[in-house]
Amino acid sequence: MFGFFRKDPGKLLKSATAHREAGRLDKAINDLIEAYRVISKGDVGYPVETYLRLPLFLQEAGRPNEAWIQFYSLLQQGFHLMPRDSCLTPMFHSAIYDKMRLFLQRQGAPLLACCYGLGSRYATALGFYRQMRVDELLAILDVDSEREMLTKMLKKAKATEKADAILSVTAPFRKNIATTEPIEVIYAVCNSLQLSPEYKA
Repeated sequence: MFGFFRKDPGKLLKSATAHREAGRLDKAINDLIEAYRVISKGDVGYPVETYLRLPLFLQEAGRPNEAWIQFYSLLQQGFHLMPRDSCLTPMFHSAIYDKMRLFLQRQGAPLLACCYGLGSRYATALGFYRQMRVDELLAILDVDSEREMLTKMLKKAKATEKADAILSVTAPFRKNIATTEPIEVIYAVCNSLQLSPEYKA
């Protein structure tokens, strides 16, 4: 009976999109948060991309520190009905790290964005390893392929000369993907670049 009065999360998500497109970011953010609240009480799962909308909306609203907290909350706590399969978790983390990379580029921190871009890449590699997707794993662990991806990111930071040094840092992770934690890749690359892995506005 009471379910009849429950709000429809799909409508709230669409409303959030409409508010964002109209420039009403506070209303968009409120609708997203309400949608997540309703979703959390139900038995329908939504993809990680649904939850990655909030930090990007917060960024657009000029609330980057809150956005960063949301990213870390997703990494540490996951989301409602998130599959806890160890083969899938790295793929969720890859999507989150990639949106963190995008966030950092938009915030004018392109070198730190490179670190998170590599974290996303190694999370995908770990997922491929656990899913025994051998051909895709070998392709993503190829050093020339990584150099190409890294160089594209470093161009945005005007720091292409750092590619060799970064590739030497990631080499042990390429060789030992079974025991690699993507956050360790991020921290190791940040350390080599003398950057804090944490974003502060």
